[in-house]
Amino acid sequence: MALLRYTASADTTIVNAYEDDLVTRGTGSNMGYADALEVFSIYGQESGSNGQSQELSRILMDFPITQMSSDRTAGTLGSSGSVSFFLKLYNARTPFTLPQNFNLIVAPVAKPWTEGTGLDMDNYKDIGTANWIKPNASSSWTTPGGDYRTVNNYNVNFPLGFENLEVDISNLVERWIAGSQTNYGLGIHLTGSQEAYFSSSLGTDSGSVLQNTLGATQSYYTKRFFARSTQFFFQRPTIEARWDSRVEDDRENFFYSSSLAPAEDNLNALYLYNYIRGRLVNIPKVGTGNIRVSFYSGSATAPTGAKLKLQNLVSNVTASYISRGIYKCEVALTAAATPLQKVYDVWHSGSALQYFTGSFSAPRSLIILNAFSPARLSSSSSDPLLKRAGMIVLRTIERISYILAPWPLLQIT
Repeated sequence: MALLRYTASADTTIVNAYEDDLVTRGTGSNMGYADALEVFSIYGQESGSNGQSQELSRILMDFPITQMSSDRTAGTLGSSGSVSFFLKLYNARTPFTLPQNFNLIVAPVAKPWTEGTGLDMDNYKDIGTANWIKPNASSSWTTPGGDYRTVNNYNVNFPLGFENLEVDISNLVERWIAGSQTNYGLGIHLTGSQEAYFSSSLGTDSGSVLQNTLGATQSYYTKRFFARSTQFFFQRPTIEARWDSRVEDDRENFFYSSSLAPAEDNLNALYLYNYIRGRLVNIPKVGTGNIRVSFYSGSATAPTGAKLKLQNLVSNVTASYISRGIYKCEVALTAAATPLQKVYDVWHSGSALQYFTGSFSAPRSLIILNAFSPARLSSSSSDPLLKRAGMIVLRTIERISYILAPWPLLQIT
């Protein structure tokens, strides 16, 4: 399993909550340099002509999608469809109350925004953008509190409240990398039914307060996560890319070529891993270039005789550079009149310089399937395994309540 973690490139918290005077709202405040991120909903701290007050806090964050794209082009990141991308945020403990059994929505932001340099998460005195009203200095949100896309949304439940956030957002990240959706980062907020209730007499948003007739009449205060500015490096917000990076060759599964098999099934892949002091490094005289590979028969301990003739009667194949310290060749080997007991693969420069000698047991013949009868398979074969296979097929057919005749089956040759 391969892992690559991409730390958030920007994050901040935006609020429409009251300042200390319970009159002025902190809608112009910015918290881009704060070491934590906060989501909450407070219902009914104040009351007025429109009923009980609504105070909300939401999170904005962005990630280095350009770097992900570059890594994929370079082969550092797995190919599209093979990678799962998980958004990971880590719970930050506070001395305040902690809500339970709530849900957070993770949604792509629909407008560009700036992180800002604010720090004050208590009194909301650091003015700047992004904030509740403006994503940046030159524009405003269409809806106070941020504009979010309604596709590729993710709903994450917190039964006890102190859990970390981890959610698979692969589909969204792949769209960002492919360029089919513009990346403006993510917004995180409570569900509409858990953000505080508010009903304006006009039936619309009232300034910075959101019309929410399906909202909650209880508070959810407060959930915090570590921000990218935290001193705790391993608890910063990340997108974690996970994929199966195993590279398996055919050294233990090597087959002779056959004219009855498709060309791609006749090829066997072999890899050379150049480990020095526990890490992969390029062979100095090869670098990212090619290597020649020759094959020999031999005893149990060493290759002997001349190079084996490969398919098309060539004596060498070319191994290409895959990634740091890894080289790969593909070879088709034709069965000889005298079966080989062991095959040695010698990786060399094309002249006298040899880099590595590997080995594998005698290649096997490809299993070719042709129409035949199970009776002949079980009675005429000299191979006890094939004879037993034919008998198993016959016994299976006997248990079927109807038999189609004639019954074309398969001969293993």
